[in-house]
Amino acid sequence: NLMKENGLEEWEEFKNLHESLTKIKELDFRDIEVNILALSSRIKNLLSKQLPGGFDTPQIRSRMKVVQMQTQKVKYFTRHYKKDSLIPSLKNLYKQYNFVIERMLTLKEEDSATNFILDY
Repeated sequence: NLMKENGLEEWEEFKNLHESLTKIKELDFRDIEVNILALSSRIKNLLSKQLPGGFDTPQIRSRMKVVQMQTQKVKYFTRHYKKDSLIPSLKNLYKQYNFVIERMLTLKEEDSATNFILDY
C-alpha cells in the first residue's frame, strides 16, 4: 500500500528488496546463503541511488543501513553458528526492515500534516 499510495510502483530496487525478504521466509535454511548474498546486493544497489518519493532522507537511509548491517550478520551466521544464531538474526533482520517501513509511513504522515497546516 505504501508503494501504491505514493506512486512508487516503479521503484524497482525497493520491490526487489521486498521480494527477496519474502523469498527468504519461504526457504529451507540450508539454501539461504545464496539468497542472503542477493539480498545484500539489492540493498547495496538501493542505497547507491537517490531514493524516490521524498524518502531520500537521513532517517530512511540510516535505517536502510541498519538493514544492510543486519543482512551482513545473517550472512555470517549462515556460515558460522548456524543452529543457535541464524533464526534470531533473521528475526532481527525482519524487525529492522519493518522499522524502515514504519519510518517511511511516519515520514509521509508528517509531510501530510505539514502540507495541511501550510494550506490552511
